[in-house]
Amino acid sequence: MSRNLELFSQKFKASTPFNGVYVGRVIGEETKSRKRFLIDGVVSPALPLQMNGTRRRGYRVGEVIEVPGHAVKPTEAMGTDYESSVRNQLVECANKSKALADAYLKVLNELQSGEFFSA
Repeated sequence: MSRNLELFSQKFKASTPFNGVYVGRVIGEETKSRKRFLIDGVVSPALPLQMNGTRRRGYRVGEVIEVPGHAVKPTEAMGTDYESSVRNQLVECANKSKALADAYLKVLNELQSGEFFSA
């Protein structure tokens, strides 16, 4: 029982393949290999585009996602809100790739104008 209490109170990082990296808490186990994860902060946002060109949404603080157990690791990392995470990624990518930076800039502009979908 104490192992379960530790599991649910410790801070974790959940890495999703293309949908971002998040910090938060494990709030349940769907199966032995899947965990329910409450997002407390965003470390890195989702990649802005899918292969077919449609926009990736990513996840926001307060949302609950289900992730594979192997994607959840203890961490001391701090996260931010999604918009700040996009800003940070934009600065980092500006040095690496103009095309990726342009895609993140478009996401940021849409977030600020309220045009970005929020499903």
